[in-house]
Amino acid sequence: MDGNPQPVARFALTKMAVGLTSSEVTERAVASVLIDGHYDRHIAHIRERLFNAHVKMTQSMSEAGLEIFHTPNAGLFLWAKLPIQPEDSIAITNDALSKGIWLAPGSYFRPSEHASEWFRFNAATSDIPELWAFLRKLRRSRT
Repeated sequence: MDGNPQPVARFALTKMAVGLTSSEVTERAVASVLIDGHYDRHIAHIRERLFNAHVKMTQSMSEAGLEIFHTPNAGLFLWAKLPIQPEDSIAITNDALSKGIWLAPGSYFRPSEHASEWFRFNAATSDIPELWAFLRKLRRSRT
């Protein structure tokens, strides 16, 4: 933002409309972050980390034998097809959960909640060895 006063003025208006109880210290810290360009640098850093997470996630998915729906290299999520029958998706999700692994089957994102072999993965939080070991084991047991 490089010290552009217009966004700061809009933030101040919004702040006044939604909450009058934040501390002056917090308000000054936010203003400083916006005016001094810290926010822009932070966003650039986050975008780079997320891009790198996508690259690593795509590699891990390929190594686990998953079919990737699309590789956007941006955003939080990637979708991959597991080597299962759609009707097994909730059982697989529950099995993973019993091992401390959170999976998001495609049925969670369908209005009708129809079973799906597609799962949504959070690129920023899926870099855990237990997840990939679980998925590799799943693939071996299904082939």
